[in-house]
Amino acid sequence: MEDRNLAGLRLAKQYWMDSRNADRKLKLDMARELHGFELFSLNQLSKIVRINVKFIAASLKKNAAGGKFEPEALSTLVAIRVIQLTRGERVPKSLLRIALDSGTSFSCVVRLTGISYGSYYKDVPAAHRREENDQD
Repeated sequence: MEDRNLAGLRLAKQYWMDSRNADRKLKLDMARELHGFELFSLNQLSKIVRINVKFIAASLKKNAAGGKFEPEALSTLVAIRVIQLTRGERVPKSLLRIALDSGTSFSCVVRLTGISYGSYYKDVPAAHRREENDQD
């Protein structure tokens, strides 16, 4: 059985690609399904399915924390979760940097992938550490 977070990340990655040509109804259906994983904020859902957040907020209640997030990081977030969860290996600094350079905050990477904040904080480049501190 697949890990719930990994399943949610993989589905989000798929829906981000599929939503390019989807109509509003299908996008809302995608958002509803992703919402069930309780991983993404309403704003993050709107980015993933490429629809204005007002349409999502009209039919779904907040059920997850937010954070600075860009859907371009989804492939990397899936890879991080796979390495951390299934292989039990340390996530390479280069993979972490790719996720951060996409515009996703370290705290959001931690929350979505389950990596340890303290174990990886020293691997976060200084520029991204400043962003973390600015969000508080």
